[in-house]
Amino acid sequence: MLCRNFPGLIIGDKKNRGLKNLEKFLDKEDVAILDDGFHCHHVYKNINLLILDMSNPFDNNMLIPSGLLREPKRSIKRADVFILTHPYMAGLKETKKLSDYLNKFNKPVFIMDYEIECLKNSDREIPPEVICGKNIIALAGIGNPFNFFSL
Repeated sequence: MLCRNFPGLIIGDKKNRGLKNLEKFLDKEDVAILDDGFHCHHVYKNINLLILDMSNPFDNNMLIPSGLLREPKRSIKRADVFILTHPYMAGLKETKKLSDYLNKFNKPVFIMDYEIECLKNSDREIPPEVICGKNIIALAGIGNPFNFFSL
C-alpha cells in the first residue's frame, strides 16, 4: 500500500534510501513520525522520543540477538523526551524507579496510559462492558502482545 501511494518511498531498504525520498512528499510545515527510528542514526530527526514499555523496559540489557535492545542502554542519553508506557504492567514502585533514573538525564519524562472506550468496526461501537466476562478470541501481530491481551 505504501509503495502504491508513495512511489519511490522504499520500505525495508537497509540503507534507508527511501527515507531520503520522503522529503518530496512533505511540505515544509508537515510532520513525519518515524516509528522505531531511534536507532536509525543516519536519519536526521528534530526530536527523539524514546518510548519505554514498562512491562519490560530494557529486557535483559543485551542487544539483538541475545536480547531485545537495538543498541546499548547507554544510548538513551540521546533521547530528547522519555515516554513510559503500560505503567500498570510494572506497578507504581517500578514506574517511579525508572522515572527517577531517567530524570537524571534532565529530559522530560512522561507516563502514558490509556483505556479502552469502545470496540468498533465499520457498523457499530460496543462499550467494553458488553464483552466483560465473555470468552474472547484475540489475535495480535505486535512485538509485545501481552499488553494488548491484558487490556
